[in-house]
Amino acid sequence: MKKLSHRIIVMSIVICFILETTLATTAIINIVKTNKNHLSKIDEILRNEYDEKAKLQVEIAVSMLTEISKMEERGDLSHQEALKLGADLLRQLRYDKEGYFWDDTPEGINVVLPGSETEGTNRYNSKDAKRELFIQEIIKNRMKKVEVFLNGGFLKWVKENRLPREDTACYSSLSIG
Repeated sequence: MKKLSHRIIVMSIVICFILETTLATTAIINIVKTNKNHLSKIDEILRNEYDEKAKLQVEIAVSMLTEISKMEERGDLSHQEALKLGADLLRQLRYDKEGYFWDDTPEGINVVLPGSETEGTNRYNSKDAKRELFIQEIIKNRMKKVEVFLNGGFLKWVKENRLPREDTACYSSLSIG
């Protein structure tokens, strides 16, 4: 009789252990899935907020350059003065801590790219990290007179680590990124 009662006790303990392990594993799997879903949603929200912020800042830069163009049209500035003022102001504009704006002509000549020796060079055949001819894409869409925002696969150094960054370019009569 002792043997049967011992077997029942041992079997009960084993069954409880298996049941507890199964429930714990299921709970952990559900927690991990929930966390992944939450992280995915947070990532999406942060990226959308970044995109909106970048679009607004590009629109501000476009508005600034549009006003300089109007000053030239009114005769307040010569063509050369307007170009210099626009380039100088755009070169100084920043967003966040390390964000900057750049501009290229319809021919692909870089007008403004802060901290770079690229200014004055032709970037028409430049490729982004995805090996796409991004300047040609911007110029093509600019000529269609549409306003679209481009997410490119550019990289920049942040604290000596290479991190992916999304560049935002406004397709308009201006080419500002």
